[in-house]
Amino acid sequence: MFPALYQRLKIGPLLGESVPDSGTAVLWEKLLDRRLDCGMPQLGFKGRDGRFFENQEIVPDIAVAADPATVAAGRDPQLERGVEVLLQ
Repeated sequence: MFPALYQRLKIGPLLGESVPDSGTAVLWEKLLDRRLDCGMPQLGFKGRDGRFFENQEIVPDIAVAADPATVAAGRDPQLERGVEVLLQ
């Protein structure tokens, strides 16, 4: 929900990849078999438009893919682009 609010309030540009938003609080309980957890949705959050945040796609203002191989090699293209944007 933080990126959605950041973008809606126009605090600054949102950078990264498109993602489905989520905004549901979940209560996690252990089952009798303690190796298993059960998540039960408890509370959904809505925007000012009355729509739930869940499954609303957030499209960044600046699209930058996070390539796992590049990140594994020690570079973070999203961080690098974010620094470039901040320095402008």
